[in-house]
Amino acid sequence: MSNDKKDVRVALSFDFDACSSWIGTLGATSPSMVSRGEFGAIAVRRVLALLDKFEIKGTFFIPGHTALLFP
Repeated sequence: MSNDKKDVRVALSFDFDACSSWIGTLGATSPSMVSRGEFGAIAVRRVLALLDKFEIKGTFFIPGHTALLFP
């Protein structure tokens, strides 16, 4: 086996839709359905902390509704 290092690059991207998908085209009215998307705000903080800890860059794609709801 060769000891040559390989130049490997990875792009990390995250879709943060929160509850917009549940109240958007799905037309959900049940609090149970809508609450599923609210856990995204907690998850994003955890992902950001992990990226920060390891000094990793990432790209987030966020619908306008979600950006307004979870600034």
